[in-house]
Amino acid sequence: MSRRRIVVFGGAGFIGSRIVAALVERGDDVIVVDGLMADAGGDEAHLATVRQAIDFRPTAIEDLAGLDDLVRSASLIVDCMAWTRHVAAFDQPLYDLRLNLESHLRLIQALRSVPGARVLYLGSRGEYGRPSGPRITEATPLDPRDVQSVHKAAADQHFRLFAELSGISVVSLRLPNCFGPGQPVVGKDIGLVGDWIRSALAGTPIVLYGTGRRRALLYSDDAATVVSRLSDHSFTGYQAFNLAGRFVDLVGLAERIVAISGRGSVTREPMPHEVAVMDIGGAQFDDAALRHLIGAPPEADLDRALGATIAYFKERLQ
Repeated sequence: MSRRRIVVFGGAGFIGSRIVAALVERGDDVIVVDGLMADAGGDEAHLATVRQAIDFRPTAIEDLAGLDDLVRSASLIVDCMAWTRHVAAFDQPLYDLRLNLESHLRLIQALRSVPGARVLYLGSRGEYGRPSGPRITEATPLDPRDVQSVHKAAADQHFRLFAELSGISVVSLRLPNCFGPGQPVVGKDIGLVGDWIRSALAGTPIVLYGTGRRRALLYSDDAATVVSRLSDHSFTGYQAFNLAGRFVDLVGLAERIVAISGRGSVTREPMPHEVAVMDIGGAQFDDAALRHLIGAPPEADLDRALGATIAYFKERLQ
């Protein structure tokens, strides 16, 4: 297998750093660009195990010298730049716009002079919003329900547009709710699994809104493996793929977190209006197209994955 030069934007973040580790393990020459933006989750410590094997540039994309030359030199670009605070984005929409849309437009602008450039963009299940049908395929219309998802969908569509206009090749990989070691543990709005783990470890009830709710979850290492597999495939133009992850009942998930943590409890409350506005419903996330291309995605044992994540939280919340 030939050694490739891959540039990972946002590669010091929660998911980005796992992708970097997977690419280094397979022998790629990896350059990481991450501005370590406030509250965005980027941390050089996430790269500790591969730090000597990568070229790390701790600079925001808008301040990066030689961006055009950098993307021109890459055989693949992985775009992990993001801010994942869905609730906070309502109060800070311009900051969300900067991290979830403007950063990608800057990358696209540089790529316009590199016909044939290959990009893998990490999109989101949230781009689909709350569809009326029971299943979500790549043909399901995008209808985002919150600020963060609006900007993610807009970036996705800019990639689609410029793939057609400029001859770049783009895969948009749309991910569900991700969890795992390396995710944020402090502050508000740290994700469903993170919020529930933190509540359990604090001995406070996990608050479950509504009844009969289900969600798709994805372990971070599984996401990284899928990106590594996709990087082996040639693609032209713009293509979108869903990565379904594991569809779980939220009651069962909360009870598992309590059992593995050995603390906490589960309580039910009516869904607040601000949560209901963003709720994406329980449509099944379909990744048949991705499976046809790369085979069955990996799926970590749920208890093992939750246990590793809980251990990570315990270590950092002591």
